[in-house]
Parts: sequence; structure tokens; C-alpha cells
Amino acid sequence: MSTNNKMIIQCSKCGTRFRFDETLVRGEGVWVRCSRCENVFFQENPSAPRPAESAEGEAAVLDVGQVTEGIPGGGAASENENVVGPPGRSKGILKKTAVAVFLLLLVLGGVVWFMPEVLTAALPGCSYIARYFGVGPPEHPTGPAIDLVDVRDRYVKNWLAGDMMVIDGMAVNKDDHPVPNLRVKATLLDSEGRVVAEVHSYCGNTLTDEDLAKLTVNGIMEKLSATGSDAPNLGIAPGGRIPFTAVFVDPPKTAVEYIVEVATAEALKTS
Repeated sequence: MSTNNKMIIQCSKCGTRFRFDETLVRGEGVWVRCSRCENVFFQENPSAPRPAESAEGEAAVLDVGQVTEGIPGGGAASENENVVGPPGRSKGILKKTAVAVFLLLLVLGGVVWFMPEVLTAALPGCSYIARYFGVGPPEHPTGPAIDLVDVRDRYVKNWLAGDMMVIDGMAVNKDDHPVPNLRVKATLLDSEGRVVAEVHSYCGNTLTDEDLAKLTVNGIMEKLSATGSDAPNLGIAPGGRIPFTAVFVDPPKTAVEYIVEVATAEALKTS
């Protein structure tokens, strides 16, 4: 059967039917390869009196996927039916997709590792995630080395403001020079890592539970804003320690964790 120099051939293994250029069939026939199942079979020349007797390896093999149009399902051939492309086409698409995905992951990994500030600016809370995995910028990229130790929290009820969350700790100067005017920042985060509250306090100011219960909110904040009213904060010697206190008045109910870090510190250079 042929139409416009096209004949219909059928794979002897999977049964897929193809439109095949009749002019390519010369002599007694031609060996062809099915683009669907890769089966190699002999296609007789309808004009020849008998099929070829030669072995498969003794004749050239035509890949029908490169010279024909496949008919899915093996149905009757028609010009309007969908066709199967050349063999390896789907494999090529998958290969290109895999390469594209790999390159995308490589770029994202480079952004997280070398430019974490881009990620932290795009997604809330990612700065803390980046720090956790050790790929983010350091908490104190410049300035002296200060360690915050013995950090603990407690709740105190104020006579006027109600519940207050109090965070205490010690700041240790690990630098080679004295450090003056040391200040810490305490941050409350919700379950998604978003900042819900933030306070700043100078080191060297301490408040007892009695102070927290009786003082007004303004009185508490004024004391924590002073530059070391209870312990000198004018020049913490190398290896020296100084206490700090941060207070959240009526902390948000959505807060589930907190972070305390150095807000400001500047080493005193001595000649």
C-alpha cells in the first residue's frame, strides 16, 4: 500500500506502523530499525519477486525514525494522525531538562553560600536559618570579638504593665583591646522565624525582680538605656565580663524563641 511515493510498513516486533519513503526500497528490500522498540527487520520491496536472503549484518540498516513518520497505536495511516519523532528525541529532551535543573541548583547553591544576604532579603527569617547551617554572614562581621554567655530568661509581673519577659546574661570581651559602650540586641521570633519584637540594652545595667515589679515601664527603659549604671561600661578589659539585661514588656503571644546578639561594640586602640 502506498500514497504519494509513501508505503506503510509495520514493525515485526511491536506492531508500530510507519509511512516509509518507497523510493528508499531498492532491489529485493532493505533492513530497517524501528524507532519505537529498536527492532531491526527486513522490509521487502513490493516490486521484487522474493525477499532478500542476506543476513542482517550484511546490509545497511535504515533507521525508520530518521526517514519515516510513525503512527502511534499502529492504526491505519493517514496524513492527519500524530507522528513519532526521530529516535532519541525524548531522551534528548530529558537530558536537557536534567542539565537545566542541575545548573539551576548549582546557581542557587552558589547564592546561598556566597551571597546569603540575597536569600535573607528575599525570604523572611532566612538569616537565622543561614546562620544555623553556617552559610550566613557572621553575627558581628566587624568590631571586637564578644561572647555572650550564661544567657537565661524569666518572666516577672509588673504592677502596672503586667507580664514582662526578662533576658539576662554576661558579655565576655575576647578581643585584645578594651571595649567601651557595649550594647546588646534581643529579638523575639515566631514559629516561622519572623521578628515580632526587638529591644536594645546597654551592658552593665541589672534589675532585680523587685525593681522589675515596682518600677514604671519608663523607669525600666531609662535604666537599661544608661551606659552601665551598675557595672563600668567605659572600657571592658580583654577577658573581662559585664552583665546585661533585656526586657520585653507584654511580649507577643506568637513569640516562640529569642536571639541575643551584640548590637554595638568598638575596641579601644591603645598606643
